[in-house]
Amino acid sequence: MNLFPAAQGRTLPNGLTWINEPQDWEFTAAGLEVFAGPKADWFCDPAEEFQNKSGNFLYQEVTGDFSLSAFVTADMQDAAASGYLMVMDDDRHWAKVCY
Repeated sequence: MNLFPAAQGRTLPNGLTWINEPQDWEFTAAGLEVFAGPKADWFCDPAEEFQNKSGNFLYQEVTGDFSLSAFVTADMQDAAASGYLMVMDDDRHWAKVCY
């Protein structure tokens, strides 16, 4: 299923929700463009001494098996910048793949 077939501007298609909605985002002819704020990230220190869950996450809840495919590009503004895809079960069970 294509989640963004006719999305335009700042209107979310049905079923999509933000966690930490970015201040600057929009759907364009090229797809979804997100401009994350400084230090926005999803990171949990393996020693569980530090967590940062301030990253922007646009999601749709699904049940059962699913496939995900996406084309991600990132305009690297500094050495720590990235674009990412993420799946989440809950606040403690998630995974992300960074570019």
